[in-house]
Amino acid sequence: LSGALKVADVTIADLKQQIVMHKSTIAKQQHQFEKVKSLEAQLKMAAQGAANLQVQITARDGQIYARNGQIKRLSGALKVADVTIADLKQQIVMHKSTIAKQQHQFEKVKSLEAQLKMAAQGAANLQVQITARDGQIYARNGQIKRLSGALKV
Repeated sequence: LSGALKVADVTIADLKQQIVMHKSTIAKQQHQFEKVKSLEAQLKMAAQGAANLQVQITARDGQIYARNGQIKRLSGALKVADVTIADLKQQIVMHKSTIAKQQHQFEKVKSLEAQLKMAAQGAANLQVQITARDGQIYARNGQIKRLSGALKV
């Protein structure tokens, strides 16, 4: 009986030791389980964050696509504006040339008008001289007639 008690005591001690070991193993497993749960929660949060980022990326891609469309339209408008500006510059050069030609013509007309005015004054002076000469000729004709009449007598 005492031997059986000793064996039972040893078996009980072994069982207690195994229980302590199992409790330690269970505690470690519980700790690892909590760690896994925490990692799963972190992974779930990271997945949600990644999904949110993906939504933001998709929205930004849409914005970038829209901006690229705007840039293309503005680039086209800028090219048209550049062509228009070049055309306007060319028209300005042509207008300046036309204005210079017209200014030259105007100066020429002014010069011709001044010459015409001087010619008109000269013609008026000549008319006065002709009238004076006509008067002189008329007077001489009168003298000639009188002298011719005196000679006939």
